[in-house]
Amino acid sequence: MYSDESGDMPKWAKKLVGGLAITGLVAAAVMTCFFSGTIIATVGAAMLTGGLVSGGIDVLDQLSDNGEVDWTQVAISTLAGEAYGLVVGITGGAGGWAVAGKLAVAGGESLLTSWNQNETFSETMISLGGSLLISGAVQLAGKYVPQIKSKFESKDNNDFKKIPNIISKLWKIPSVKTGVIRFTRGVFLSISNNF
Repeated sequence: MYSDESGDMPKWAKKLVGGLAITGLVAAAVMTCFFSGTIIATVGAAMLTGGLVSGGIDVLDQLSDNGEVDWTQVAISTLAGEAYGLVVGITGGAGGWAVAGKLAVAGGESLLTSWNQNETFSETMISLGGSLLISGAVQLAGKYVPQIKSKFESKDNNDFKKIPNIISKLWKIPSVKTGVIRFTRGVFLSISNNF
């Protein structure tokens, strides 16, 4: 029930994840197009952006690693990007509920990925712990880096001020955050798998 004959994620689960990812993209597109100018459109746009960018990053990552694409993994990434966009769109990306939602998405993506890759329990727990640790660190950085940055900014040097402002604006884009989190998680997991 929880795995097929070869120990992989069963076909029904792969179809469910793929169906949810596609349904999420369609729902996000409908929300964005038909509810223009409302909070629903904002949430839809965040979901659409998060899903497409996260899925796209996964495809490129897999192609650069081994030249093949595991479409179930792409569906998991797309679904996680949509969920992340939903959390950011509903909560505005700030506050306790946003942090809890982002951690839940990171944990859920990690568990689905481990299931899809037929990892052992210890590998799954390392992946889950790393994912939650990185997601939590990113949340803390997002909250405290602007305050720390303001302590070191020069009041006279306008060029120095432009770079943090650009970075701050980029960081507010869900797809950029998702990409940075995925990259950092990949680096962490690569390092942890080699030890």
